[in-house]
Amino acid sequence: MRKTPVVLGVLSIIFGSLTTVLSLLTAFIGPSLTKLTQFAANLPSQGELQRAQMEAAAASFSTLGRYIAVSAAIFSILSIALVVIGVGLYRRRPWARRASIAWSLVGIAFVIASFVFTVGYAQPQQREVQHAIYAAHGVTPPFELSAAAQTAMVLFSSLLNCAFPAVLLALIGRRSAVADFLPATVSTPAA
Repeated sequence: MRKTPVVLGVLSIIFGSLTTVLSLLTAFIGPSLTKLTQFAANLPSQGELQRAQMEAAAASFSTLGRYIAVSAAIFSILSIALVVIGVGLYRRRPWARRASIAWSLVGIAFVIASFVFTVGYAQPQQREVQHAIYAAHGVTPPFELSAAAQTAMVLFSSLLNCAFPAVLLALIGRRSAVADFLPATVSTPAA
């Protein structure tokens, strides 16, 4: 038997654990940024541009608050499932093979849907909110990423997020991988 399920199981446990922690922290970014904006607004050396930048950042997060919360919840669920699947892969359980294939397909679909939503709705919405705040303060931001650069960053991030599910699907999904798992035990009745 190859070591592929064991190695992928360990990686699944590690990636799932890290992503769970990061997903849970994401839920606190919006409220923390709002508090930071309120704190920074009261600093005496705060210029109008800095106030506008902090307000624009907080407003961007608040307009997408529901999306961020739902996305973080889905990532948390997928991450916890990946840890459970990782334990099953490590122990070479046949159910873990089927579950990892399903998890990979769901994960890739979620990343693609998230990419489409971010590029098609979230980024334009954020730019609109930020520009309105800058206009209200009568300032122009000193630096702003272009829409193409933002899209390229989201694409790169999406490709990174698809890498592990794709590798998992390719290695566990092949027919020869069935032999790498322990057969299901059949209990025999006692005489």
